[in-house]
Amino acid sequence: MTAEAEGPERRFEYEDLRGAVAPSAADGDPGAGFEETLRRLLDPGSARRSLHWGRSYLYEARWRLAAEAGEAAVVVKQFRHDDLRARLRRRRRGTRARLSFRAARRLRRLGISTPEPLLYAESKTIDGPAWYVCRLVPDALELRYVLRALNAGVAPEQFPGIHGPTLLRRVGALAAELHRHGVWFRDLTAGNVLLSEPTTDAELFLVDLNRARFRRRLSTSQRLRDLSRMPVLRQADRAEYLAGYRPGG
Repeated sequence: MTAEAEGPERRFEYEDLRGAVAPSAADGDPGAGFEETLRRLLDPGSARRSLHWGRSYLYEARWRLAAEAGEAAVVVKQFRHDDLRARLRRRRRGTRARLSFRAARRLRRLGISTPEPLLYAESKTIDGPAWYVCRLVPDALELRYVLRALNAGVAPEQFPGIHGPTLLRRVGALAAELHRHGVWFRDLTAGNVLLSEPTTDAELFLVDLNRARFRRRLSTSQRLRDLSRMPVLRQADRAEYLAGYRPGG
């Protein structure tokens, strides 16, 4: 389902928090009941498992969505703003959580896959955290592991369901699609592309969207900067990657 089909985002504001939620995640205007479940979701104590700890903290949680019965598996990404650079960036462009949410909805309108965006929330204080919540892609495989195997020449043994040249062409075509729509991703690395399953024709999802910029047209420099971030090392593999990019580039 595209963001356009889901409808406009719904804003919420509480004493110390504000943000927006996708219609699929809340019926009508978010009310008091929503605030309670939201605060529980944003508490790291609700984590089913930790996914990543670094400049941001990612964890899996469960959340009841308005559009379906039962609880859905979601990913919560907590962004910190505890240094001067992060606070200046937030003041200039908004929180990375808000940027991620808006970019995800925009990409989905363009027909580009990214995990379904559900909400963003941000502290009202400039140094407080912000959160981006999206649907979990179960059993997802990071492209980085496939590329490491390709670079080492062991991909057929480690990933027998993946034909390396075909997958590389698909990744190149994904980059071309972004650029055709004026999307300068700025972080098009192997860790930010997920495969829905370890097969050649798996759906490809883009994640870590907060650095993306949307332009009318990209320069050659911007295109090359995106393409060069993908760690495809062997000459034959690079040829496949670029062959996938050229038809739509």
